[in-house]
Amino acid sequence: MFTIETNKIPDNAGVYLFKDRKWSILYIGKAKNLQKRLSQYFSPNSLRKQEMLEKAEKVDFLIVKNESEALYLEDNLIKQHQPEYNNLLKADNSYVYIKITKESFPQIFLTRKRINDWAVYIGPKNDTIQLKKFLQYMRQILKFRGCKPTEFKKWKLCSDYYFGICAWRCKTNVTLSETKGIKKLYSSLRSEWQTKKIEEYKNIINTITSFFKWNTKPIEKEIHEQIEIAIIHENFERAAQLRDIYQSLQWFVERQNVVLPEKKDGYLALVKTIWNKYIYTVLIFTQGKLIDVITSKEQHSDIEEDSLYLAIQRTFGEAKIEKNKNEVLISSTDLAKLGKTVKKELWKLAENFVESYIITQSMQEESTMINDMFATLKTRYGLKNMPYRIECIDISHLSGWWTSGGLSCFMAGLAYKKWYRKYKIKAKKSDDYEALQELLERRQKNWWEMPNLLVIDGGKGQLWVVKKLCKEKPKRKEIVSQIDIISLGKWEARKKSSIWTQWKKGEIWEIIYHFDENLKIHETDMIYDQADKILLKARDEAHRFANSYRKKQMSQEFR
Repeated sequence: MFTIETNKIPDNAGVYLFKDRKWSILYIGKAKNLQKRLSQYFSPNSLRKQEMLEKAEKVDFLIVKNESEALYLEDNLIKQHQPEYNNLLKADNSYVYIKITKESFPQIFLTRKRINDWAVYIGPKNDTIQLKKFLQYMRQILKFRGCKPTEFKKWKLCSDYYFGICAWRCKTNVTLSETKGIKKLYSSLRSEWQTKKIEEYKNIINTITSFFKWNTKPIEKEIHEQIEIAIIHENFERAAQLRDIYQSLQWFVERQNVVLPEKKDGYLALVKTIWNKYIYTVLIFTQGKLIDVITSKEQHSDIEEDSLYLAIQRTFGEAKIEKNKNEVLISSTDLAKLGKTVKKELWKLAENFVESYIITQSMQEESTMINDMFATLKTRYGLKNMPYRIECIDISHLSGWWTSGGLSCFMAGLAYKKWYRKYKIKAKKSDDYEALQELLERRQKNWWEMPNLLVIDGGKGQLWVVKKLCKEKPKRKEIVSQIDIISLGKWEARKKSSIWTQWKKGEIWEIIYHFDENLKIHETDMIYDQADKILLKARDEAHRFANSYRKKQMSQEFR
């Protein structure tokens, strides 16, 4: 049985694929944490899928954004490839939709069939049991209709009304009295009352549909109000139930991009240049479902750039080509017409698949692409060392108070949390440079292992702090001569919503500051390829770690 270094596998959500020596897929699974799940297969006393592991020669994985995305991708790939050791999910009946019928007072229920009947379909969703619970929760809060058309037309109170989960909207269907004198008055009052009720019900439907478009505030507000009412009436059991509903809301609105909102066929390919290689991934969609992912590489010496694009189009169909420096997005005709938001999310999904491929290749080849990316960073920023070990430091504070520092560590492009460090800063209020100086001095006193590259989250001013420290003591200059130090300009990088727009326009919106041999500061535009993204991940981790420690300090003081 083959083995892998599970510590090199990221702890993201994703899908993993075991393959035999002929590269046929034996088993497909999904995980909330890929590293933990795959570690279970290779632990000494594991009994998990032992027969399958005897045949397996390789394991690939695909990193995705969240568990929902992993669920759908696993489902699609199993239906497409029908692996030998997957017994579940092979039938095409696992997706479920929330259906809102087209009526004055629409019904809301679950269905597995999506037909052209002018109804609104929300989904697809994967967990039917949880969805049923969710609709029960929503009926308790919003009191929408739950009866079928035949019962709705009877104008008869049902058990739903007495249980407090229906607002008796079927009253609008009451048959008018035939008394001539008051028929006109009844008709007028009934029409006015019905219009008001229809408008109220329309608002309820809009609240539910907007909830699944990630606007959760109206429902959250309604739940808060009902919790307050329950507490006033000392109905604490009801308040606790509403609290549990509130805590479960985020699960239902997790975004996923492996099943499109429209039933489109086509493909989307992302081509990247890493050192002397082209890395490309192709996402293939059928009826709006991502059914396959093909990722591979080509040497620059073996194929020209334009020839590669033509080869992809000959294989998968005509497409629109969008170029930007070392990155190219190729979209088939139907997918090129998708909205900007959906296309942006698909682009990010393809980025994740490229990253997955690089890590799997690095685990299974002697000449790794990780080393190619390190060589790219070394050449691009004039580094002295190959940045195998990267540390990043960041300062966090709230209007100058509770200042804290965070240090993240990356080894071979992956987070190495054993060497993360947090610092409680004692420098005076509202002085980032003094806080940085303190953190650097404390880090210098504890060189348990020197990094190849030290990244500072900030800008040009942060490197001036390093330069100042070098002038004060020659020993510090000696350390700086042994390791590489760069600063990552951060202000535009925080505007994550602009990434797609900037990428499309080809604009540079972040700068790397670095020293030469004489400690003169130089500027280089970031390219945002896979090599630069190692630096960005280290920066984001340091920022997250510093923020979490600051919040912990605040909570302790408040307590």
